[in-house]
Amino acid sequence: MSKTRLSIQNVLLPDTEPQSAYWDLYYQGAEIVCEPLEKGSRLLLGHYKDYNFCSYFNAISTEKWKRYTRLEKLYLCLDMEGDFEIAVEGYHLVAESAQRKTYARKRFKNTERKTVEMEIPLDNEEILFGFSIKTYSDCKLYGGTYDAEIEESAVRDVKIAISTTTFKKEDYIRANVEMIKKELIADEKIGSHWFLHVVDNGRTLERTEIEGKQVYYHPNKNVGGSGGFARGMIEVLDQETPATHILLMDDDVLVFAESLKRTYYLLSMMKEEYYQHVISGAMLQMEEMDLFWEDAAYIAEGINRSVKVPRKMKRISDLLINENLNTEIHLGYAAWWYCCIPIETVKKSGLPLPVFVRGDDIEYGVRNKIETITMNGISLWHMGFATKYSFFSNCYQAFRNLLILNACNNCGIADDIVAHFEDRIVIEIHRFNYNAVKLILDAWSDYMKGPKFLEVEQCEKILKEKSSYNAKMKDLKEFDVQVNLADVYRVDDTNYIQRAFYRLTKNGQRFWPGRWMDDKAAVISFDEFYNPQRETFHRNLLAVDIYSQTGEMRSLDKKKYKVLMARYKKIKKRYQNNRNKIEAEYRKEQPYLVSREFWNKYLEIEKYQ
Repeated sequence: MSKTRLSIQNVLLPDTEPQSAYWDLYYQGAEIVCEPLEKGSRLLLGHYKDYNFCSYFNAISTEKWKRYTRLEKLYLCLDMEGDFEIAVEGYHLVAESAQRKTYARKRFKNTERKTVEMEIPLDNEEILFGFSIKTYSDCKLYGGTYDAEIEESAVRDVKIAISTTTFKKEDYIRANVEMIKKELIADEKIGSHWFLHVVDNGRTLERTEIEGKQVYYHPNKNVGGSGGFARGMIEVLDQETPATHILLMDDDVLVFAESLKRTYYLLSMMKEEYYQHVISGAMLQMEEMDLFWEDAAYIAEGINRSVKVPRKMKRISDLLINENLNTEIHLGYAAWWYCCIPIETVKKSGLPLPVFVRGDDIEYGVRNKIETITMNGISLWHMGFATKYSFFSNCYQAFRNLLILNACNNCGIADDIVAHFEDRIVIEIHRFNYNAVKLILDAWSDYMKGPKFLEVEQCEKILKEKSSYNAKMKDLKEFDVQVNLADVYRVDDTNYIQRAFYRLTKNGQRFWPGRWMDDKAAVISFDEFYNPQRETFHRNLLAVDIYSQTGEMRSLDKKKYKVLMARYKKIKKRYQNNRNKIEAEYRKEQPYLVSREFWNKYLEIEKYQ
């Protein structure tokens, strides 16, 4: 049997802005000069120094490559000039501390630029391998690769179609399309294995600026992420060259071609038992580019949760912890900012539910009982959610869509979902956040209208109506209130007697004399951070967004309180009396709601070709 070698990972240099400012994603230690060249770049390494390249982008997750693929041998190849020593180093965890073991050292004296090679041993239990360079002269590093040796017959013919849905994010989408054209589709080795479908919900782009070889543009109705990704799946299923996988990706992201290439090689070498798994790319925060946010999630206690906690990706111990955590978990899913799904899953299971935004990816993962593969370095950058908080998304969409998810898939978690949002009602009513409570009740009521409510396309109507209840934020300078931004998320010590009256009276909204309320506005957070002592018996609450330095004044209104509480009791009673019937209706209708027949009609595809 003949062997072949594949360059499954490139050694990345910090030559791309703004990512280059976070050089510890590429190597450990102080910043090194990265010199641009006519083609590529190089790092200028000073003499008599030690440089460690075990990092988020330049370490290799050997434990995962061995587990998931048919990898037989692995080599480190570096393109360098100078007098230097390379150490091949493995890393594992003891408790939560990184332990390093050197497996090989070799000195090279390259009087001119040359590629050197060292084998990485695989008969060990190391989680990661990296390399360090000790210099005996001024040296230059031009990059390198990790090369895998594999049986030629074991290499799969993988074809990946990227589907990205955009709505008036022209600058992001243009940049990503250009990158994919230049760095993927133009690649001599793997370019023919990539396709790109841009679904434009806002219809603000021109076909001529998007389309090209293996790149397609699809104007679409504004039917949210679920409608955009459904259209993308349809187009991928119908493309002339059959795809083996569809990679769903958000529009407002920064992504390296390297992440996409690693995904391709991982699939090309995949063992049969993992080939139907989903590859979930990590979200790193755009505002803080070395901060890992999430790469796999699940439903628990009525809400979605990340499998992993946010971590700084500059510490080797955090890299190891991230790779060591199990992502195959009950009611798990992968977010659609970067999610590579086998096309057989789409053919078997159908398209997303028409839920507009927030939860289409969750439902799809739960429906298919997906098992996820994650890996350091397969990732992108996305704006953090703290700057995107809205009542429409976090109160209306989240509650309604989780109930629909549970009903369609018979998950048995309705009680947890309802309990979570009933708790939110209690919290928000104490914070005089009447609009948020209204949207939670609207979500509950709309869910009980059953699946027929979803079948009628009214995405923009619902978006406009419900978004009108989002917080009306104004510049903090417009309020006659002293605000210390550093104090907004500080938890106040609890006075238990006050807390008891706070709960009993619903913060002065029940049988509590108005003259006993403090007229001075208390400063609270505008999102879901809860600090009851701060707001107790204040007539006015200034809800502050520390990121935009804006706020919304919320004031006690006993009339609104009574109306909302009466509505809450009525809706809850109706839900308790009808929940089994409603859930059965959703389960019965789900096959139609995820079918081509439904989506062709819902999207009016012929109109928007």
